[in-house]
Amino acid sequence: MKRLYLSILFAFIVTGAFAQQISRDVNVVAVKTITNIPARSLEANFTCDVTTGVAPLTVHFTDQSTGNPTSWLWSFGDGGTDSVQNPIHTYTSNGIYTVKLTISDGIQIYALEKKDYITVTPNYTGCDTLHYPLPEPLTYYSLLKNNIPQGYVSGNNLFGDKAIADYFDNSSNDLAIRGAIFEFAYTKHSSLVNESLMVKAWAYDSIKQQPGEMLGSATIPFADIVQDVAAFQPTQVNFTEPLPVSGPFFLGIYLPENTGDTLVVWTTKTAAINPNSGWVLQSNNEWAPYDSLYKNPIELILTNAIYPIVCHTSNSVKEHTGGKVFSISPNPTSGLLRVESRLPEAKTARYELITATGEKIRSGSFNTLPGSELLDLGACKAGMYFLKIFTSSAIEVKRIIIK
Repeated sequence: MKRLYLSILFAFIVTGAFAQQISRDVNVVAVKTITNIPARSLEANFTCDVTTGVAPLTVHFTDQSTGNPTSWLWSFGDGGTDSVQNPIHTYTSNGIYTVKLTISDGIQIYALEKKDYITVTPNYTGCDTLHYPLPEPLTYYSLLKNNIPQGYVSGNNLFGDKAIADYFDNSSNDLAIRGAIFEFAYTKHSSLVNESLMVKAWAYDSIKQQPGEMLGSATIPFADIVQDVAAFQPTQVNFTEPLPVSGPFFLGIYLPENTGDTLVVWTTKTAAINPNSGWVLQSNNEWAPYDSLYKNPIELILTNAIYPIVCHTSNSVKEHTGGKVFSISPNPTSGLLRVESRLPEAKTARYELITATGEKIRSGSFNTLPGSELLDLGACKAGMYFLKIFTSSAIEVKRIIIK
């Protein structure tokens, strides 16, 4: 009995000590949890759904700050501010903007600035072509010396000319060049190499009065041009990004360099358009206009069949016409295009709808002119088109944007 009592007492003592030890550990941990974990520090941070786009660009900003801020002050870089936690801001002008967020919890203040965070590009619309259409008939001039062919004025020749370009007058400050359409008269691909030809745009050098600083460039395989000429199609080249230009400019193409390869650009007949706008980059890398190089037996005053595709930041399209018989609206259009004319010449008018690359996709005659008539263009893809309207005495060309 004595041993049993001692065993029970020992067990009680040991068990009680263990329980007391557990209780003491729990209490210590609880004290540490309350007093030793520091409060979360205040730190500003944010993201947004888009960082680049065309104007107007709407951006949704999301606050990701830590430390339980109670106030927010946003500065969007364009003069706009906001004090909500997750603002929505619209940038109306193109530019590169720095965004700053300042937060506070009533005691601490923390700011984060993201430099050049938002990039807004111009919203170029109202696209059109320049110089199109040129007065018919188009032609090209060959070079002869002692009855021996020397090549072409507007193409490869034995003078070693390197590029053909045209001058384009421009007084707009919201213009961008998106590409160009070329009409080539003749090609010959004799070499085994398919070289790529460079299309370039240059700013106008007002001091030297010739092509100056390069604005941008694109390339096109020579073989593609050869195929277009064989199919009687113009050639279109697009720049990766629109090239902003605020004054006159030049646009042209470098000629093939491989022996046996030949490229010739259509031109107007001499003096069909005055003054001269066609230029040549010579073998000595000097630019010269046609009318300064070719005066014998006749002075060549030429315009090349080069049509820049240009766009404005406005939402309307400049209407270019070859006459004043017809009007069209709305332009741009989302489907229905109204053609109007009150003049007798419109009675027998017919039309062709042509893509920017020269493909005729529709033709027909008008039924209710003189007066007004609706053309349903809703089945056409969005883009730029030409509406050619033919009467017995003239042809009018309208540029159309289908949205």
